[in-house]
Amino acid sequence: MSMPDHSSTREAQICILLLKSKTRWADQLIRKLSLEFLVFPIYALPQIREYGFGTLLKNLNQEIVRRGAGCVFFSVDFFPSIDVRFIQGVDPSVKKVFVTFDDCILHPFNSISAARCDLVLTADPISVLKYQEKGIPAEYFPLESSAEYKPAEVRKKQGVLFFGVRTKGNRPKYFEYFRERGITVKVAGVDSNFLSLDDLVQEINSAKIVLNFSQTDRLDASVSDVFHAYDKLLQFKGRIIEAALCRTACISEYSPAIPLLFRKGEVPMFRNPEECVQIIEELLSDDDELKDVASRLYDTAIQQFEDSVIMTNVSRVLRRLGTEAKDTRIVIIPSQYNKIALRGRLKQVFTKPSEVIKELCDWYLSSGGATHPSRLSMLGRTLIWFVYFLTKERIQKWTSAPE
Repeated sequence: MSMPDHSSTREAQICILLLKSKTRWADQLIRKLSLEFLVFPIYALPQIREYGFGTLLKNLNQEIVRRGAGCVFFSVDFFPSIDVRFIQGVDPSVKKVFVTFDDCILHPFNSISAARCDLVLTADPISVLKYQEKGIPAEYFPLESSAEYKPAEVRKKQGVLFFGVRTKGNRPKYFEYFRERGITVKVAGVDSNFLSLDDLVQEINSAKIVLNFSQTDRLDASVSDVFHAYDKLLQFKGRIIEAALCRTACISEYSPAIPLLFRKGEVPMFRNPEECVQIIEELLSDDDELKDVASRLYDTAIQQFEDSVIMTNVSRVLRRLGTEAKDTRIVIIPSQYNKIALRGRLKQVFTKPSEVIKELCDWYLSSGGATHPSRLSMLGRTLIWFVYFLTKERIQKWTSAPE
């Protein structure tokens, strides 16, 4: 484990950060938390595959004691194995904080996992209200809001910039219309070729307008097995904050979350390609209006959403929660949730028969409230699924092996 540098002269709190694995997003989160905490990250997946979930939980609890940690942050989007049962097993003396950056998509599952946490930090402004509605304290917590996003004294020579994947959702329709209307949009970080943070900031500062889309890609059961009644949602995206902190105007496809954070006119919104082009042409033809939109957007972001502001608020909320009684909310866990969590666990330990048996036994014995016949029925369905999963894994291994 590593302890990031902490620039503050005051004594920092100690926290454990549980992550699925090491990614570029994990590094961003560690830097963010390090503004207020001494952060000790634990990467769950390598330990689970080597030793199983029981050992991971034991190691986590030992680290809490050894480090003298006062809180544990769980950042486990798209990793249903770290479920409410796991979180409940974590040392009750610490504050438990659930961190999610894709709650717009994962809320049906996440809201149950977070039931045994003291606080939820979410990048979706609407889900803040959803958690609060359930009696779970929640705060807005963007990922892309560090002080490294900042204005640069450079000439904005590029008209419109989009960074991200242009084939998601309804984006191809927009880019086809741009082509028809002769609107040039520079695309950076095409598909999975992510830009470094320095390069991204340079691109944003060189643009007059950053273009943002809100519609998700098609949603189905393959998205962490979460059931979706609708095939798309209008999600709040971090591009708006990134552009704002660089004092670059951002226009966005409509999302109901935007008015929760920004005043009217700070983020001009469109609902179709025609409205989008109209806004682009109006802003590019009026330098004064373009600067005014960018400046007002920057002022709001720097005062409310930059990392130092966000992390000061997180610390304040955790201190306040430290004086309140533990919540004893009753949560009825649906069978669909148990199915997703159990299958997620079995996928990670399928190469270790003893861990597979342990997971099945632990689940069966801990399924409080479920009748004996219903537990047997789910156990039978799970075993049938597991045979199918093993067969598929072996076929994929054989077909991918070099000849």
